[in-house]
Amino acid sequence: VAARDRAPLLLVASDRLPVATAAELTRLQPGRIVIIGGTGTVSRAVETALGGYTSGSVTRLGGGSRYSTSLSVSRASYAAGSPTSVCLASGTTYSDALAAASSRGAAGAPVLLVRDDRATSGLLNELRRLAPSEIVIVGGSSRISDAVLDAVSDLGG
Repeated sequence: VAARDRAPLLLVASDRLPVATAAELTRLQPGRIVIIGGTGTVSRAVETALGGYTSGSVTRLGGGSRYSTSLSVSRASYAAGSPTSVCLASGTTYSDALAAASSRGAAGAPVLLVRDDRATSGLLNELRRLAPSEIVIVGGSSRISDAVLDAVSDLGG
């Protein structure tokens, strides 16, 4: 989403705002800040601190896991039926998701994290909502099983 919207993506520690991030926020003077992740990932203290760096809102898109967080980001950022492509990447290793995020995001495609061995009902529901014409799987069968491929195969184009 950051790539699609040409928005900066800044990193914080779970319990503090790094000096370099604070300096960049001061320079950027953002109109709003979106936190990605639950309070276990980015604490309420950091959320409160971030409020001092924007004239707008600080919102959080999170869930109980990295999988549900990726679904929350998708639901908040993509209208039903809007993306022509959706990218699925393993949630257990980040290399595939990181490799796909900038190019797929710039193309307007959400990147959803999936469990390696099964497609959750949340994932399937989000794919139905998005109704993409294409589903791109990032990584080999050692990362995302054939069971996941079978479950999503009729949901993309």
